[in-house]
Amino acid sequence: MQAREQQFNGGESRTIHEGRSGREQGTKQELEQELEQGLKGMASDPFMWAAAASVIGSATLYLTGNKRAGLFVGQWAPTLLVLGTYKKMVKMYGSD
Repeated sequence: MQAREQQFNGGESRTIHEGRSGREQGTKQELEQELEQGLKGMASDPFMWAAAASVIGSATLYLTGNKRAGLFVGQWAPTLLVLGTYKKMVKMYGSD
């Protein structure tokens, strides 16, 4: 496995590890950092409210005959709940 430096926008440089396991690990850490930065200023409550709204919207669409759209919107709820839970856990326990 080889390592090399790569320059990113803003002058930030990171060490990129060549090889499957090293690259996957670096990608996972980068994704976690980007997600935490994106969610940093947000409270977890909007995610919970959005999940509840998607369930209500899904039921409304489904019962009014638009079943495909109802099923599609209903699939948003679990994702929103997981993001809200993740945000709350990061807030309570930190990112590590």
